[in-house]
Amino acid sequence: MLLVLLLDTSDRPDIEELIRLHQSRGPGDVNTQWGQVDRHEGTVALFLKFIRPIELFMVLEFDIAKHGFMVDQILIGQGLYICKADGDDDRLMKNPDRPKVIVEVPDTGFAEPWDKLFHQQLAKDLQDERGLGRAEARRGARSVIAEWRRFGRLRMRDVHP
Repeated sequence: MLLVLLLDTSDRPDIEELIRLHQSRGPGDVNTQWGQVDRHEGTVALFLKFIRPIELFMVLEFDIAKHGFMVDQILIGQGLYICKADGDDDRLMKNPDRPKVIVEVPDTGFAEPWDKLFHQQLAKDLQDERGLGRAEARRGARSVIAEWRRFGRLRMRDVHP
């Protein structure tokens, strides 16, 4: 399963144009790189540099504690879909055939440092936000991440025999 990100493109008509062009011109080229934005603690970013059908640079930043499961899903699936959001109450199931761009995110060696960072940040969040002790927060983080990953690896054939 690939993650589908619905993006508010109201301030980025270039992203809307990228999505539109991908529908009519087919696949393009993109370079991807994982990293962090300076002075943005607790986040990771996926830097996307589209080369074809148009040149475009985009940074997708994820709060690790709140949206780490999305990063995990991108790493597991080695890709994601980017779609334009259609409004305040937007849901993919309302329009599953909406135009989208598939972005391949190959293994760049980020999975190993990500695993450590994800566990640390989630444990810190469980301590700070939930008041758990250090050891309990570490166990909780391992448990939550294991459950997310188990769910993220499900395929439709696993759900519907």
